[in-house]
Amino acid sequence: MRTSLGLVEILSIKCDVCGYKHTSENIIEPSEYGPEEIIIRIDSEKDLKTYILKSRFAEVIFQELGIEIYPGPASSDEIYPVEGLLEKYIERIEAMCFETEDPEKCFESTNYLRRVVNGEEKLTIIIRDPSRISRILATPIL
Repeated sequence: MRTSLGLVEILSIKCDVCGYKHTSENIIEPSEYGPEEIIIRIDSEKDLKTYILKSRFAEVIFQELGIEIYPGPASSDEIYPVEGLLEKYIERIEAMCFETEDPEKCFESTNYLRRVVNGEEKLTIIIRDPSRISRILATPIL
């Protein structure tokens, strides 16, 4: 299907036995390519409301925390406001904290990210995408 973002593949599967359903959308051929690296500085509420397209190939780095998140085999292209991206990773990182070498430091990192979402801290997010599909879609006017 051709959209304003480019050629999109939509995959939908359903198991007739157990009822499991899965749908994914992936950009196959973008209408335009973005940069290989996007740097988003979060200083205000406006920055949290910025919409981004993060491709399934993109690595996400929270610079001040030294956290690097690499894409896995189940990754998909996703559109988020920056705030939604942070909330997604807060949940995922927090779920792994008890399995880390230093759970206390892990929980400190998720608490820092929560403070960023609440406007109490600043953060630099780097999105590295060799496919160049990722990009900033819209910056709100507040």
